[in-house]
Amino acid sequence: MLNVRHLISGVALVGAAGLAHTAGGCALVVGADFSERGEASDAGVDPDAATPEGGTCPDGSQPAAEDCSTAQDDENCDGTPVCDGAAIHGGIFGNDNDQAEVRVIVAPDRSVYLALETIGSMDYGGSAIGTGNQQSIHIAKFTPTLEHVWSFTTQGSDFAHDLGDIVVDASGNLVLVGSFLGTFTMGDVTFDRANERAAFVAKLDPTGPTGPKVLWVRDLRGQQERFGKSVTVAPDGGIVVVGWYRGSLVLHDGAVAAAASDGADLYVVKYDAGGNVHWSRTFGGGGDQDALGVDCGPDSEVVLVGLYRGGITLGAQSMQGLSGGRESGFLVLLNKDGDYQRHRFFAGEASSQAIDVVVEASKRVLVTGYYQGDSLDFGQGAGMPSAVEGLDAFLAAYQLDDLAPLWTESFGGQSEDIGFRIEKDTEGHVLLTGAATSTIQFSDGGMLHDTNARDGFVVKLDPSRPGGPGREIWSQLIGGEGAQTALDVAAGPLGEVYAVGYTGNWFPIAPSSTPEREVRERDVWIAALRP
Repeated sequence: MLNVRHLISGVALVGAAGLAHTAGGCALVVGADFSERGEASDAGVDPDAATPEGGTCPDGSQPAAEDCSTAQDDENCDGTPVCDGAAIHGGIFGNDNDQAEVRVIVAPDRSVYLALETIGSMDYGGSAIGTGNQQSIHIAKFTPTLEHVWSFTTQGSDFAHDLGDIVVDASGNLVLVGSFLGTFTMGDVTFDRANERAAFVAKLDPTGPTGPKVLWVRDLRGQQERFGKSVTVAPDGGIVVVGWYRGSLVLHDGAVAAAASDGADLYVVKYDAGGNVHWSRTFGGGGDQDALGVDCGPDSEVVLVGLYRGGITLGAQSMQGLSGGRESGFLVLLNKDGDYQRHRFFAGEASSQAIDVVVEASKRVLVTGYYQGDSLDFGQGAGMPSAVEGLDAFLAAYQLDDLAPLWTESFGGQSEDIGFRIEKDTEGHVLLTGAATSTIQFSDGGMLHDTNARDGFVVKLDPSRPGGPGREIWSQLIGGEGAQTALDVAAGPLGEVYAVGYTGNWFPIAPSSTPEREVRERDVWIAALRP
């Protein structure tokens, strides 16, 4: 199944010359961190004032997370007391091929991990990794200032490896999900699935000086194909993986989760910290379904979002899809043991994708994605007007316990605007990334103007209110010549922000940038932004 994320090609990024900034109020938010999802250039930060490696502040105190409500105090000792989202470090990575999915995550020790799906070899600042024209998954570890530490690649014979997602747990271990066709090797574990596409989940200890130690790898196999799309770590330590499959679904221990699918069906599997299956669930019904995002509540409840075409059955309710093969979004709540609780269909004549989800400390569930066309109903009459033109991004809020709709917001301009990823920081702020064309209008009237074909955006907001989204702290348009997209965002323990995406052109990411070079249609950028 095709996600709109992969329809957005090209990219560029923020920097001294390509930066638009607004402050005011926007569309989204979060609170306590119930679950963990979560060639470099230097820029103009005073090294005597800043503590990029987590050392002491000039007065001998320890740096703390930046408090964006105080304009005078520099709690994280980065040399700037304000929260402005300015780009301070960055890099662009590529080769002669287009890159595919890309993710970023920050560990508790402030190490930064870039994960991407690519064809051929890539150099992230050490020695090149990857082979020929084979498709593999790369992970690169960086310091907080984006200095290279090590690079890692999956191995195999066919090398048809797809990245789904990467998260970090409370101990700093990485959890990676994706899929493969043929032989797939990570560490001492090898799977051979020559006639089927299998999904996988892997846990890695990244603390080694030259690369990660693979702790365990589990596959999801069967007839036809399976894809791992998103993963989160629950408060009880369990690992929840979502994705879709066509045919049958067999877990690594031989248990048959589904003997056959009706089209492409979605799955949810929960593992314990050691990789043992705790439970599995599948959902289908009359068409194609895909789970795209997942998060957990304070009691390890599971909320997942995605899309369906043709039809879907959740609980005792079936919903017929839109005509013409158009997508509709959905939201599902399971308890910690995987038992179905509630759901919401995104109804109406507008097509939609629910792409990502987070749960706030207030137990509000926030969903982002896009819609196109006439009015869209997010449940119990919580509607949205027609998209202004093309695609509009949305933010919808629900109460966790019963998924009662609370409020909805749309933000967009005159063309295609999409929300791709929501993440929480340690202080409860929300970070939203996506793509905007021409302009993007936020709920308080603030507007970012794109003078190019398409730009990425990053927005930081206060936690949401009962009646609407939180106050916008800052927003940045990530742009340059050509088309740009911001696909993922993560926050470090001191409030620092990292964003990644695609670019079709070289651009100066930070005040001091890597030398200009030729960039393919979809090379990968990474940027470190101030809190």
